[in-house]
Amino acid sequence: MFNQTTITISSMKGVKTLYLSSFSKNVIKLFVAITLLIYPAFGLYVSYSNETFSRLSSTLNDTLNNGHELYETSEQLLADKEELYTDLTEKELEVAELKEQVEIAEAERTILASKDASEEAAKALEAQRNRIISYMLANIPNGKPINSNISSGYGDRIHPVTGTKKMHRGTDFFANVGTEVFASADGIITEVRPSNRGSGNFLRIAHAYGFNSSYSHLKSFKVKKGDFVAKGDLIALTGNSGLTSGPHLHYEVRYANRDQNPKRFIDWNEENFDDIKTIEGIPWLSIFGQVEKQLK
Repeated sequence: MFNQTTITISSMKGVKTLYLSSFSKNVIKLFVAITLLIYPAFGLYVSYSNETFSRLSSTLNDTLNNGHELYETSEQLLADKEELYTDLTEKELEVAELKEQVEIAEAERTILASKDASEEAAKALEAQRNRIISYMLANIPNGKPINSNISSGYGDRIHPVTGTKKMHRGTDFFANVGTEVFASADGIITEVRPSNRGSGNFLRIAHAYGFNSSYSHLKSFKVKKGDFVAKGDLIALTGNSGLTSGPHLHYEVRYANRDQNPKRFIDWNEENFDDIKTIEGIPWLSIFGQVEKQLK
């Protein structure tokens, strides 16, 4: 009985008496001692936990605030990116438009340069053609050798003196005695022949490229053999010498000593210049080629 502890508990139902053995008493003491030891430690733990939670909460709040700031910064960066992208797109469009304008300007300059070059080339060709025309009309017989009208053309006819049919190898012009006769192109006097027979007083001029012209039934000569004459120079006066029915000028044009119809050359001028090429038997292509070489 001495090793037991008595505990009396009173209630409305009565009094209860508990008897604790020495072991139970020691267990209770140990529990109380442990409780007394754990409570301060638990308090310290709770305090530490509260402090830790407070720090974690503050850190979390800071992190959330930083995250919000980072979000706002990100949103601003995205907005700036969109604005920069828009500006860049506009600039690219402006650059493309400027490039197109430059290309158009370059194309216009190229067209203008090409047009100018074409115009210059056309002018050069026209100038070259004019030089050729002037040169050939100066060196190959053309136009009338006398200021008068044609009285008899080239071809077969009845001779006015003999009355026989004969080839008339030239063209006759009405002319009173003493009418001036002019060179039909530049050339050299190769023959001056006084005569009262046939062609009468006769004169021949050698021109360029194998052409020559002759003048018959003259009264007198104004040049001598070997003289150089230019187109339009006075060379003789018309007469009535030789076999003739009256005063006139007989005019012939020959190429390589073959007679040609003088009327084709008499009518030849700047306006119908290319028509001369239709005369057969004359190598016009070769002649024009030589003229072009000479005028380069």
